[in-house]
Amino acid sequence: TSGSDIDVNVGSTHSEGGGLANAKKGCRVSANVTVGSERFSSDEDLDTTRETTSRSRPMVKNADLLFDPPLRLGNVAPTLLHFPNLFEDRALPKLRRMRLIGFLIEFLASLWFLLEKMLWAIERRCQVHLGKVTATPVYRGSGSDGGTGQWRLSLSFTGHLLLFDWIPVPFISFQLPTFIIPQPHALLEYLMTKQPLASARLRRENIGEEKIAVAALNALESWSTNVKAVVTPPAVEVDLTMAGGITLSFEMMHGREVANSRSNKPSGRESPGTIPREISGESLVSWVTNQQSRVSGTNSSHVPKMMFDSNSLTPWYFETSMDGAIGKDRIVLNVTRCLGRHEDNYAPVPSRSMVTLTGSVIVGRAKSTASVSDRRPSPTKALIKRQLSTGHSDPPPIHALLLFPDEYATSKRSNDQLVEYDYAFDIGEETNLDAVSLSYGASHPMLKGGTIISCMLESIYAYGSIFAREGAVADPCE
Repeated sequence: TSGSDIDVNVGSTHSEGGGLANAKKGCRVSANVTVGSERFSSDEDLDTTRETTSRSRPMVKNADLLFDPPLRLGNVAPTLLHFPNLFEDRALPKLRRMRLIGFLIEFLASLWFLLEKMLWAIERRCQVHLGKVTATPVYRGSGSDGGTGQWRLSLSFTGHLLLFDWIPVPFISFQLPTFIIPQPHALLEYLMTKQPLASARLRRENIGEEKIAVAALNALESWSTNVKAVVTPPAVEVDLTMAGGITLSFEMMHGREVANSRSNKPSGRESPGTIPREISGESLVSWVTNQQSRVSGTNSSHVPKMMFDSNSLTPWYFETSMDGAIGKDRIVLNVTRCLGRHEDNYAPVPSRSMVTLTGSVIVGRAKSTASVSDRRPSPTKALIKRQLSTGHSDPPPIHALLLFPDEYATSKRSNDQLVEYDYAFDIGEETNLDAVSLSYGASHPMLKGGTIISCMLESIYAYGSIFAREGAVADPCE
């Protein structure tokens, strides 16, 4: 559950008169995204005292993208004609089977070239200025094709058309058909996948994701963001089976949840301050299963009686404020506020944890005097064949080098692909973790049981400063 506000300045600086006068062109982009439960308000979503089981699956409840001043879009009509090549609409095959609609689609496809020329001519006299994009969740029930109901994001656009460079014609909450601009999923579990579209299937092979990411970052000048979120702490569990049949397990989580404290019923807890005497059925997967299935070697030996349910824990509240700037040779990130707070007043032993952090990171292109010649490549690491940059002798932007080093780095090691970095972070004095549970264990098929060692670190405190060494240099390709 989260809400975020993002402000981005997009544009470039143009100088005239020998650099005596500077005119800044571009616009300010503001994004506001709210993610949470279906029927909860923003305050209820960020309330950590509400049980996680009372919340619905997280979904995008609202998203706004504002452009100030309105952003002038070029090549809109021709782009919309070719935009459907990037996805396959789910309803289009069914429409094609209808004789009249299928004939109309084939007729328009035959006139595609002429239609594109006409749209080019219209756009020369009609310019599109986009001021706002809104995404609103809508529920679409199951259709006649047997599909299940799903939440989708309906996209609407607000702005104006400028006819003959002086007659504005506004449009408000204008929606395009889904076969031109598809609707994404509203639920995060589907939106954060390789197929985020609900009304279409994305053709990822036709999308240059790397080029789009680099072009978007090239357009940025400065940015700031404010994020508030409520997150349930996960448990880290590793279960390893060695060659001799011995099984090793390791588990770590925040809180006093070693064993019976995971029970959903508070009556199953021991008295405050004591370690439970019995091991929970949700602990350490290796030895809570049937011993006969373990000896038989079936896959069911690694299936626990009851998987760990993190929804039974009290969530953390996070708040982060950051800003920065992006240039061709320099990236600046300032963390003005990073707060994490956890309070569990209903536990047998009330706990309170807090983490505060402030600092900054600067990454820039290495100077000509920088060198990494004293660093030797690992003999076990195979050499990667990198593609030669073609068409431009100028070094690539530093953000492209960091994101896609194998694509933008040269075959020879040079200072153009080296980066210098510096960081400084201050950890607040109030930073502490109240109880961290650790469990270790081992078992063997020849034994009737296993060994489990559980411990709790009652309090962990840490504060101070962290700095990078002076003149730190890194090679993104390594």
